[in-house]
Amino acid sequence: MYNLAKRVVRGSYRWPTVCAMQDQWDKVLPHSMLLKNVVINAASAGTISCVEVFGVLPLEKLMVSKLNNQKYQGFRSLYDGATPMFLNYWASWSTYLICYEAARKVTKRLDPENKHPILAQCARSGMVATGMSALLPLEFTQYQMQIEPQYQNKSTLHVVADLFKKHGMKGFYSGYPFAFTHRVAQVFFGSLFFDKLMDSRRQQSEDAGKAS
Repeated sequence: MYNLAKRVVRGSYRWPTVCAMQDQWDKVLPHSMLLKNVVINAASAGTISCVEVFGVLPLEKLMVSKLNNQKYQGFRSLYDGATPMFLNYWASWSTYLICYEAARKVTKRLDPENKHPILAQCARSGMVATGMSALLPLEFTQYQMQIEPQYQNKSTLHVVADLFKKHGMKGFYSGYPFAFTHRVAQVFFGSLFFDKLMDSRRQQSEDAGKAS
C-alpha cells in the first residue's frame, strides 16, 4: 500500500513538473543555441531531480523509519544516499527525455501516418529502456546506500569501491531482466501521459499566439 501511494503521488507531480520546466527553459534559452533540445532536457531533468532529492527524499526516510519503528538518526541521516540519488535521477530523466525524443523521430520516419500507434509506442519504450540500462549501477549504489546500515554516512566513492570489491561488475547489473521489463512498462504508460500533457501545452501556446 505504501509503495502504491508513493507511486501515485510521484506520478501526480513528476510529469506536470517536467512539462512546465521544458516550457520555462525553452523561453529562457536562446533559439539559436546549439543542441538546445538536449540542454532543455538536461536542465529539466536537473530541476525534477532537485525536487526529488531535497524535497521528497527526507519525507520518504521519515515515513520508512516510522513504518519500521526505527529510531530517528538526525537531520543528516535524512540525506544519506542523496548524491547517487541525484545523479541517478538526473541521468535517468536526461536519458529518458533525450532517448524518447530521438525514438519519436525514428518511429515517425518509419510510420509517418501513425497507422500503428501501439506498435510504435512499444518500439519507443524498448529503445528508451535499452538506453537507460546503462544507469543500473547508479540505481544499485543508491539502493545499497539507503538500506545497508554499514553504508550510512559513507561517501559514494567508498560505497562504489566496496560494492565492486564484494560483487564485481556483474553485481551492478543484477536483476537486469526484471529492471528492463519494468522500465519498458514504465516508459510505455508514462510517455502516453507525457505526450498528452505536451500536446495540450503546445496547443495552448498556439492558441495564445493566435489570440495575440
